[in-house]
Amino acid sequence: MKIRLSLTFLGFLLLTRLLSAETQDVSSCRIVLAPGSKLWLDGDSTIHRYESEASVIQIDSQVPLNKAVAESGKTPSVDILIQSTTVTVFVLTIPVEKMKSGIVGLASQMHKALKHKAHPNIVFRMRNYQAHPTQDTEDAENLYTITVEGDLTLAGVTNRISVETLGAIEEDRLHATGQKNLLMSDFGVTPPTLFFGSIKVANEVNIHWDLNLTLTSERSDTMAPTPLP
Repeated sequence: MKIRLSLTFLGFLLLTRLLSAETQDVSSCRIVLAPGSKLWLDGDSTIHRYESEASVIQIDSQVPLNKAVAESGKTPSVDILIQSTTVTVFVLTIPVEKMKSGIVGLASQMHKALKHKAHPNIVFRMRNYQAHPTQDTEDAENLYTITVEGDLTLAGVTNRISVETLGAIEEDRLHATGQKNLLMSDFGVTPPTLFFGSIKVANEVNIHWDLNLTLTSERSDTMAPTPLP
């Protein structure tokens, strides 16, 4: 009798765990990058402009769902990113060594300038965001100005920044584009040089993004790297 009771109790516990896990699975979703996404930086030098592109981006995110959406068991529309602005976690990580450039020697010098061995990742951690319909376009219903505030960590130095991006709802994705100008010196970075100092890179760097964001209800215990074409 004791054995039967123990087995019954064990089965009850397992069933409770499974039901709890299923509920947790649909109580939130996460943001993933769709094909065609791109993030790159460019700037000036004493010779010509240069460009360096991220070949890998990692995103860790959490988007809580209300009860009705969660109980439906369906992946919600990306509209919820705009309408409710309830994203509680959004961390974008770029491995420094995955920043590539077509200029010979620039990538390696950039990696050194960013102190990649001690600080292998560039990390942006969102703190809050606001979205408002864009008023100066004919298609304002599907276009939004999104202001994001967060902490950017570069070469081991963290600064609070605010970025503005244009968000367009395109079927099952949010197409986010924008740019942000930064000074390397604000992060303790010395602009790299090439060819024994004959080519010098300017202190100001422009960060550009063209991201296709979608939602998935699939769980992820780790940040999955997203290789970009």
